[in-house]
Amino acid sequence: MTTAPALPPGRYGQPVGPWRRRALLAAGVLAAAACLAWLAWVSLAAADRVRFDTQGYAVVDDATVQVTFSVSKDADQSVECTVEALSSGSAQVGLVVVEVGPGEGASSVHTVSVRTQQRAVTGQVRECVEA
Repeated sequence: MTTAPALPPGRYGQPVGPWRRRALLAAGVLAAAACLAWLAWVSLAAADRVRFDTQGYAVVDDATVQVTFSVSKDADQSVECTVEALSSGSAQVGLVVVEVGPGEGASSVHTVSVRTQQRAVTGQVRECVEA
């Protein structure tokens, strides 16, 4: 039977003891738990309670676009929705802020007219945020 050759002294460091291995494992588990907790916190914070969707638009004339959109929110919540009209070059040519109050209920549909500086080719809801 042959034995393993001796390692050169000082080249590979000291062998890791069992207590140090356990400490490294515990530190890794704590780091993973902290990362998971942070991810859960970020996910819950990013969950927006206000949802909106552009249902459609109609270009009325060179100076007006009508935009129809739906909003879902808490029934007692007020939100402000920013509705914009865009030109063929994707430039914003009109903007209106619409307040949807608690009297509107949890889910509602709205149609607004957006005055434009020049002919628009589309209208959309850019955002809805808590008022």
